[in-house]
Amino acid sequence: MLIDTNALLWYAFDKARLSKRAAGVIREPGNCYSHVSLWEMAIKSSLGKLRLMNQQGQASDAKQFMLQLVSNLDLYALPIEFDDVAAVEALPLHHKDPFDRLLVAQAQRNHLAIVSADRAFEQYGIKRVW
Repeated sequence: MLIDTNALLWYAFDKARLSKRAAGVIREPGNCYSHVSLWEMAIKSSLGKLRLMNQQGQASDAKQFMLQLVSNLDLYALPIEFDDVAAVEALPLHHKDPFDRLLVAQAQRNHLAIVSADRAFEQYGIKRVW
């Protein structure tokens, strides 16, 4: 499974926003996070739109936050590849968020379901778990 950025953040900060199924799936070993999520968190953090904290409640940068989350959940990295970026061009505009569009391309190219509350992923033929 590929875990959407929002699902990762909700898991870390507000588990009540996750469905029981999503919370359970996120805890299962062998899931993936995309470097897209780190990129999105880094941008939003630098703009002051996202405040990240470590397990001790101290401010954290995106890199350290993600490394800690990856370690806690035993997640595998899904790097952004050249063909992932190129595949975005051919996607219909069901979703306008550039980060989510890149997650769509990665999920399609790697035949992964996605853990997300966002129903727009289904319009791309991706299995969504929530």
